[in-house]
Amino acid sequence: MCGRFFLALDSLVLSEAFEIPHWDFEPRYNIAPGQEILLVKGGRRKQRSAFHARWGLVPSWSPNPNKGSSLINARSESLLEKASFRDSYYHRRCIVPAQGFYEWSKGTKSSSKNPVAVSSASGSPLAFAAIWDRWQGADGQCVTSCAIITCPADGPLAELHPRMPVILGRKGVGRWLDGAGRDDRGLSLLKACPEAWLKVHQVSPRVNSVKNDDPQCLEVIEPEPTLFS
Repeated sequence: MCGRFFLALDSLVLSEAFEIPHWDFEPRYNIAPGQEILLVKGGRRKQRSAFHARWGLVPSWSPNPNKGSSLINARSESLLEKASFRDSYYHRRCIVPAQGFYEWSKGTKSSSKNPVAVSSASGSPLAFAAIWDRWQGADGQCVTSCAIITCPADGPLAELHPRMPVILGRKGVGRWLDGAGRDDRGLSLLKACPEAWLKVHQVSPRVNSVKNDDPQCLEVIEPEPTLFS
């Protein structure tokens, strides 16, 4: 699952990594569903663009723009089976730039859970595979929204949660964004990334509250764990 993530890298780093024009970007340390997040769409180099959308997909045919609040994730295994996701998979693919995401591990007490940051091992931005849609009401109200695609977690990361966001490499980003029309080959990209791409460390419980969005959310409170060692 991906229910909280962070992106606090320099905007120039993001521009270069995803080959899009520079844009003003405010670092975020605790991004939550229902908030506006940054997306990248388009295909080959120099054709990409950045835009914002609400995290929580609202299908264009939905009678209510608030219905999408629960559609924050789209399961890779059922993208073509769900009417909410199928058309967006074929025609409205995007990526969500990220630095990492949060999960919660079991603490020493059965009732306690500790927040854990799963971030890029290299320090480079991560690219979550995603889809977007645009809802428009009869009164002219327009809502652009998105869902992050998840897949079964693999290796030690599965000990934190059975699912994780699909993280694409540079070539995978190009193949994902350039895919259009009724082409099912993009499904082969939707799998767990190599373990070496990620590192894990326990962070401050400040991240438990969506009201907290500051650097202290990423404060390491334990030495680097051995989850991926």
